[in-house]
Amino acid sequence: MLKEQVEENEIAFFSEDNKEYNSENEGNDVKDDNEDDNDDDYYDCGDLIPIATKTPSLGYVSIRIFHEVLALLDQECQACIAAENTKSKLQVSFNRLKTLANEAIKKHDEFGCL
Repeated sequence: MLKEQVEENEIAFFSEDNKEYNSENEGNDVKDDNEDDNDDDYYDCGDLIPIATKTPSLGYVSIRIFHEVLALLDQECQACIAAENTKSKLQVSFNRLKTLANEAIKKHDEFGCL
């Protein structure tokens, strides 16, 4: 109940301040810092003209450009396959190295420090 009264008083207080501010600045072109400069753009949305867009037909794309894009796509696929193969080889090498490291640690633990 008290909270609602405080909120109502705040609204009334701000309303009174805005009335005074508006009456003082009537005719002035000074804008408040909180106002957007593009407010008019948002309110005039009803006046928008629809833009007609045409989708280009498949005949529009030249065969040369199509072949260039196809070649680039093929290069991308080959690069991806090469990267996957390299990754597989690196994983195998890493697993071998890890196994060798574990064996070295076991031997070190068995014989102690030399």
